[in-house]
Amino acid sequence: MNYSYHKFKKEDSNDVFKIFLKFQEATKIETFSNLTKGQSSGFTEIYLREELRKMIQKNKTYVGTCDGEIFGFACFADSQIRTDALDLIIACKKPNKRFNLKMKYLLLEVFKEAKLESNKDLILAALGPRSKFNSYKNFVIRVFKAKIIRKNELKRTIIQFND
Repeated sequence: MNYSYHKFKKEDSNDVFKIFLKFQEATKIETFSNLTKGQSSGFTEIYLREELRKMIQKNKTYVGTCDGEIFGFACFADSQIRTDALDLIIACKKPNKRFNLKMKYLLLEVFKEAKLESNKDLILAALGPRSKFNSYKNFVIRVFKAKIIRKNELKRTIIQFND
């Protein structure tokens, strides 16, 4: 299996949206699920498509592929926490694609490129409420050797990746 990544291109839009939609259905990220709970699937799809469009438009987005097929993506923005950092806004993969070491190392390569392009030293993330939050947080800390910096006022756990 050949894993690689590239900067987001317009032709990636539909595949990335499908991943985002399925990922949201599986993880129920609170930021999005609060506004879509009880809504029609049509409303949810329109809302999530617009949210993803704004994320991609405002941020640096990279797409991960396996044997040429898109399996995930990651968005980065200038940090709201530290001037020498980028914030990982979201990282999604196809829910049915099992996370593996090749994906981990690919994401770490994306971290390096994003920092280099932005002239930043760190990658931070604000882990927010979602289904199975504690196991998710523990997984990120264990797999990426990330450290918890603090919790913010929005109940998000701020972590720093060490690569």
